[in-house]
Amino acid sequence: MKKKILSDVYINLLSSFVFLFAIQILYYPEISKHFSEGFFGEFIYIITIINLVGSLIGGTISNVFLKNYSSWKIHNTYYQKFSSLLYISIALLIVIFLGFLVISIQQQLGITLSNRFILFIFAITFFNQMRVILTTWLRAKLDYKVIFLLNLIVSSIYFVGWLLLKADISINVFLIILFSELSFLIVFLAIDKNHIRLFSIVNKIQDKKLYYSVFLLLFSSVFYTLYKYVDRVLIGHYMNIEFIPIFYVANITGLIFAIPFNVLSNVVFSYIAQKNTIGKTLLKLLIYIPVFLFIFLLIISSFLGPILIKLLYPTYYTEAMGIFKVLNIGNALLVVDYLLRGFIIKYYSEGYKVISDLIALLFFIGISIIFYENSLVSFAYGYSVGILIKCLYNYSLLLIYFRRDAKR
Repeated sequence: MKKKILSDVYINLLSSFVFLFAIQILYYPEISKHFSEGFFGEFIYIITIINLVGSLIGGTISNVFLKNYSSWKIHNTYYQKFSSLLYISIALLIVIFLGFLVISIQQQLGITLSNRFILFIFAITFFNQMRVILTTWLRAKLDYKVIFLLNLIVSSIYFVGWLLLKADISINVFLIILFSELSFLIVFLAIDKNHIRLFSIVNKIQDKKLYYSVFLLLFSSVFYTLYKYVDRVLIGHYMNIEFIPIFYVANITGLIFAIPFNVLSNVVFSYIAQKNTIGKTLLKLLIYIPVFLFIFLLIISSFLGPILIKLLYPTYYTEAMGIFKVLNIGNALLVVDYLLRGFIIKYYSEGYKVISDLIALLFFIGISIIFYENSLVSFAYGYSVGILIKCLYNYSLLLIYFRRDAKR
């Protein structure tokens, strides 16, 4: 079992680094070089919409499914439950949130989008959403080799887009994203014919507990997703859309560390989800690892961040370094939160997760607005203080569980 876990961690780290390299190291920086700062700011904002909806719905599905997977597996109902959650998410949430966000952006930021382009963004968001949800299914089945293959295919299309931009060939940068997201779904269905059953089974959901879990964890996902992306909204509202790329670039260590450590957290969560109890060895690791991991990441990113910013985004280097150190603390804490998140979801009721994510969001918005002085500094402090309070709250829940387990 230990060899299998280590193997899955290795495969996922490799998979995430390939995905990270294709997008954050190659494709996005090349776009910033070929287009104006205004266009790149709008591009980042639209990508934020896509990722926000995907994270919101995908996060809800992932949390609900993995929290209940061990119980559903015992009763052999996990197939039907996942299919039901899939239809609930796609049919209701994606339309509501995408429509709301598109209207909000056009009104507040003055970004005019044609109906055709809105449908185009809707298609990208839909397939992005499907990628997040279907990856959850593969995680629950511990089929990480398939996840690696799918991420490799998605990354290869981003690589092709980078090559075309590098060769000064005119392309629609969003079309590359659409093809990459669509390729995931096509290959997912082609790999295993049984996967098609997920889309052909429609069940009547009469489980009130499932509705309750979806409802609460949806709110949790809303708060968590808004925390990750609310800086774009605040900056766009209080300052100007051209300042968004500066905050984005200064946050580069968070973008880079988020993918591999989020994947690592997902691997741990998928194994925790297989049983209704947690071993004492793993519990002790969850106590000690976050502290050492925070210190390690803070030191490494302090040296690595400025180098990457200067190498990938030289235009934004001076402005970005003004808030980099504050954001770097928040990013190291964000990785700690990734490790604690799965534990809180699995072994505490949904309400604790809602409170945790709401705390982070409220502190972020509150500090950003109260201490705003026509600069990005208040947003950086809001980001870091919000995740600090959340980590302290979650870590205290972990310690409480540890003491209870020790008394048994």
